[in-house]
Amino acid sequence: MGTKQADLDGARPRADRTPRETGRWQRGHMALAGAAVGILGIGSGAAIWTNAAGGSTSASPATARSASPSAEPRDGSRDSYSCFTGCSSALTSSTICRQGRDYSITVTDKRSRVVVMSFHGGLIEHKASGVSLGLSRRFGWSRYDFNGHATSGCLAGKSQFSRLHVTSPHFNDPALLRLVASAPTAVSIHGYSPYRGLSTGEVCVGGGNQAEVDTFISALAANAGQWSDYELRGVTASGAAGCSDLTGTGPLNPINRNRNGGLQLEMSPQMKTDLTDSSSSNDSLRDAVYGAIGTAMSQG
Repeated sequence: MGTKQADLDGARPRADRTPRETGRWQRGHMALAGAAVGILGIGSGAAIWTNAAGGSTSASPATARSASPSAEPRDGSRDSYSCFTGCSSALTSSTICRQGRDYSITVTDKRSRVVVMSFHGGLIEHKASGVSLGLSRRFGWSRYDFNGHATSGCLAGKSQFSRLHVTSPHFNDPALLRLVASAPTAVSIHGYSPYRGLSTGEVCVGGGNQAEVDTFISALAANAGQWSDYELRGVTASGAAGCSDLTGTGPLNPINRNRNGGLQLEMSPQMKTDLTDSSSSNDSLRDAVYGAIGTAMSQG
């Protein structure tokens, strides 16, 4: 377990931390708590506990630690809606969850050769929207973002993930599919649960374009020395423990509904928090990760 994970677990005494480390530790606790609430769907009847960073969540630490990857199933078995549109239980047909109030959609067509997407953005998968926005601005790529921010009336006791997550092969927003089809390739930003047993800097790498998968993994390895807070490592999703259900290779996955297929990246809550923190101390992380993504997308 590296220094970063030890900090998240509260293993180091607060007095031993530098101001920068304390700030990261606090943000890490908040990210972990937010991911727990969003994914586990902890209800208002649960006990409230407060972490050392001052954040609170509706579960005991023991309950949160015992969660398994099944808390975020990616086969659609726990999705509230079977598709975005055009099926018997479509999100667009919902009478309790409404576009504009409970979720927003942003489509930015820059006529680029790459589309970056975060269709599980907002509060569904922590900071995915922010990462896709950073990539769009850095490289001038077209972007699609589905930003979930459901109100209590939409949630009806469920988590943001359980209520608004539509599994990738079933996410068939026509606006997204048109944008994806207009470009040769795409990259999709996602987030995995902190309870999968993966390290903070581990990225599950999938998608239908194998050249992009391989190039991202090798480019991230080459760039990893730029960032010292935790080890950066890309792993092929299909062959890695904790990632095997995150392969992103299906033909109906939006990233593959183009000419060349695409790249799917699943990141930890802490990595996405750091990538979207505008502090200059995180520039080297952005250079390492975003640089690897840019190199990979040149293969498509």
